Amino acid sequence: MRTAIVIMVATLTFTRGLPAAQGEKKDIPPKQETHRSAPPASRGWPEQWGERKLYRSEHAFVYAQEKSTADEIVRTLRTVLEDVKQDGVTQPARGLIVVIDAHEKVPVEIARLTEILNDPNTRAAEERSKEILNSIKEARKVSDQAGTDVNSLAFTLPIPLRPVALPKIAEGFPEGLDREIAWCLILPTDRYVRTGMRAVMDAIVKIDNMDWKERLLIGAATPLALYETEKRVRRIRQADLYQLLVEGQKDLSKKLKKEKVNAYRQKLGLGSQSEPEAGQEQTKATPMEEESQP
Repeated sequence: MRTAIVIMVATLTFTRGLPAAQGEKKDIPPKQETHRSAPPASRGWPEQWGERKLYRSEHAFVYAQEKSTADEIVRTLRTVLEDVKQDGVTQPARGLIVVIDAHEKVPVEIARLTEILNDPNTRAAEERSKEILNSIKEARKVSDQAGTDVNSLAFTLPIPLRPVALPKIAEGFPEGLDREIAWCLILPTDRYVRTGMRAVMDAIVKIDNMDWKERLLIGAATPLALYETEKRVRRIRQADLYQLLVEGQKDLSKKLKKEKVNAYRQKLGLGSQSEPEAGQEQTKATPMEEESQP
């Protein structure tokens, strides 16, 4: 295993090279979003989820510990909303996003999350739930062998859940959430992904007891590995949001919805060798307003 990892990382680093440094981008003036443009929430909704506050934006409520992380996620959401509308979807489903940033307490314990993902009544798509469960299983192995925190590894991928799962993992949510929102998604920030993958790289070195040459090789490869992982997770984040939003278009058959989702995934380069179209990963600056009266 160690040799394979070293060869893979070395090949990736020295045949493709490190990513070129990007020039500084000009700040885009934030587009203000009023309460009137955001979907109303029932008064039974909790204003806080642990240390996370309730923010809102078009087509989604967002629980985040910091406003800056809420803004990061809503910029992605706005980009995907524009993509969805360009693809002919006029009734995107609204939902709820729970943001997890580096060094923050996880919104749901691993044991409870595993239980929810194994329950057909609370999990989202079965195949995706299996993928996440396998990811959690691998994270546990790495955590047990390297002595790292499994919570810093297990939430690297977006985790979709049914709204009915919310009262099972957080206090204060009323029953009947599925009448107000169509989906729920736990989303990691770029910083969480970066921190988690660095922990994985450190764990690989620790588990395999590498010598100084192999450590040097891994160290040289780490920047590119982190860059590629962050880029791919951003694409997965966009693809998941796109799929959830498309589900709200009631006049589309399941077949057409699936075709749209697959086409979007191809555009993002997921499941193929193609690169996303120019500008696909860029997002629009859209700060969120804190929801004081849900």
